[in-house]
Amino acid sequence: MANSNSGGRTVEDLDRDTFTYIEVKALASGNPLILEKFKVENELKQLYLSKSRYDKSHIELESKYNTEIPRQLKYQKEYLNGLLKDSKNVQDLSGNKFMIIIKNEIYSSRKFDVIGTKDELWYKPVIYVEGNGKYKVEISNLDEIGNIYKLENILKSFDNKINIVKEQIAYNEKQLMDIK
Repeated sequence: MANSNSGGRTVEDLDRDTFTYIEVKALASGNPLILEKFKVENELKQLYLSKSRYDKSHIELESKYNTEIPRQLKYQKEYLNGLLKDSKNVQDLSGNKFMIIIKNEIYSSRKFDVIGTKDELWYKPVIYVEGNGKYKVEISNLDEIGNIYKLENILKSFDNKINIVKEQIAYNEKQLMDIK
């Protein structure tokens, strides 16, 4: 708020930090119509800003509704379908029940050579368990038995992953309804 002692005039806060020279000169003149003009112009600017925000939000929501969320849902449903099919093929491998088939060769011991590739983004050795889906497992060059346990853990985690993906699908479907 700015005060002028000469005539007791006041300038209400116009939600701006600075005034132009012409605005200051007009305000100093004491003409109430000029002051009203600046209030109206300021309100108009605020309305344009609000409309701009609304338009941007509308475009973003439209993009989410038409593109992003449907793409996510498609991927999540495909991933869930693969998990459901793959989880049916998982057997109890604990203790001496261990068995793994790699390229049609059966291994019944947890100690065998595993050769992986380096993940391009992380530069860590990885192997993939592939069924209906493809599941990445980071491995160590030093701990062969630990690598086998990591493989077992990825298979044991299918039920948990299924629940998480179902929650994500429900969330995205709710988002679509909310946006609509």
